Amino acid sequence: MSLEIVLFLDAEEDINSSYLWYEIQKPGLGKSFIQFIENSFRNILALPEAFPATDYALRKYVVRKFPFIIYYRIDNLNNQIQILLFFIQAEILMNYQ
Repeated sequence: MSLEIVLFLDAEEDINSSYLWYEIQKPGLGKSFIQFIENSFRNILALPEAFPATDYALRKYVVRKFPFIIYYRIDNLNNQIQILLFFIQAEILMNYQ
């Protein structure tokens, strides 16, 4: 079975705004950020069930080098990995304080 990545709108907007923020900080850093995100997607596609499960049947992937967590679910019916949320790790901590 071949799965495909599907980005929900909020996740896509968060990735795009993060790219722009990194690119403003240092030219080329946004491109590096996108490469890490694409690598993260490849890792998720390769072993979708290898990453920790959370509440609501979501799984969590921690992005290397950049402080982000990708929350996704596996939709076997539609052969999709659905990227639902893309959070800066600091945002998660602030939500629980």
